[in-house]
Amino acid sequence: MSFASDVKSEMLCIKTTEQCCIRSEFDALIKFGGIVVDGRVDLVYNSAAVTRRALTLVKKFYPDARTGVAVIQLKPMKRIKRYIIKIFLTQSTELLPQIIVGNEFPLNDCCRAAFLRGMFLARGTVSRPESEYHWEI
Repeated sequence: MSFASDVKSEMLCIKTTEQCCIRSEFDALIKFGGIVVDGRVDLVYNSAAVTRRALTLVKKFYPDARTGVAVIQLKPMKRIKRYIIKIFLTQSTELLPQIIVGNEFPLNDCCRAAFLRGMFLARGTVSRPESEYHWEI
């Protein structure tokens, strides 16, 4: 397992109780993992654990959302996979594309931390501190 995967696993163990922070993390997962496709929003991640977290949050904020999950194996011999949550746009989920293209950033410090966590979970990577340290989103 990579160092970045280990860090993401630790971040997924963080239990946030504040609704504003949970929403900020969810918004970042959508903004940095989301793609608008004909009548739906696809959330694409490299990790099954991040996909589970995102799907849990989708069901929390949009309980009647029509969703589907797909797994695409990119390189069979190297076990590289992409996990896709398909959210079909309905009356309750019609605002999801606006989250992807919007430029809002949380104002509270706690919410900023949750938003950065969501950004990192969706698209981030980090190298081991023993080597030349590098963090990227």
